Amino acid sequence: MKVNSLFTALFLLISCNALADCFEKEYKEIQMTVCTINASREVPIMLFKDSEGKPYKNVFGALKNSKENISFLMNAGMYHSDLSPVGLYIEKGVLLQKISKNEGPGNFHLMPNGVFYIHRNEDESYSYHIKTTIDYIKENPSPYFATQSGPMLVINDTIHPKFIKGSDSRFVRNGVGVSATSEVYFVKSKAPINFYDFATFFKDELKTPNALYFDGKISTLYAPPFKTESTWFSVGPMVGAAIK
Repeated sequence: MKVNSLFTALFLLISCNALADCFEKEYKEIQMTVCTINASREVPIMLFKDSEGKPYKNVFGALKNSKENISFLMNAGMYHSDLSPVGLYIEKGVLLQKISKNEGPGNFHLMPNGVFYIHRNEDESYSYHIKTTIDYIKENPSPYFATQSGPMLVINDTIHPKFIKGSDSRFVRNGVGVSATSEVYFVKSKAPINFYDFATFFKDELKTPNALYFDGKISTLYAPPFKTESTWFSVGPMVGAAIK
């Protein structure tokens, strides 16, 4: 009964949401799911903890416990065992985790890493930005939302210098890119892909001069009408959109 009740509640939540602005595109024989934010009916959101201060843990937790009418959602950066962000995290202008300038192992520290951040403008519109961590610190903006992750995928129209063309290190991956006109693209591969090809998809297919990696293996995407993927993986920060 509890399982049936849970899925009934989730179905009702999902059915009440408008469909996300998402599409699928094949690249090097791999399907990519790409989502954008429709400024006329959606606003960007970042979620980490609920009203009781507990991490949502996964997409289903966010759908069930968030007050937002969520249209799509994906994981948005690396996290510690307690699900807290590894790097900078700002939610609705509130700093919840300081920026990390540390070097270390793993993808987060494959320098340069970077920050995806969102400005809320005076007219209540939003603009989207990606900077390397060094450039973000130099510019010191005051974003409404921000998440730090790594590595950068594309840096000023250049593929990350440490990526290897033809690498056999392949995982399901997700990330974000921002175009020269501040259009934002959230992408999840539906099959394993290497860093070089994933970055090239942003650069050549989506024409984003800057793009940032969020994570791999646990990459999660809720984006009706597409099948929700990897929803039971525990994740830390999440990013997406909510109906106005």
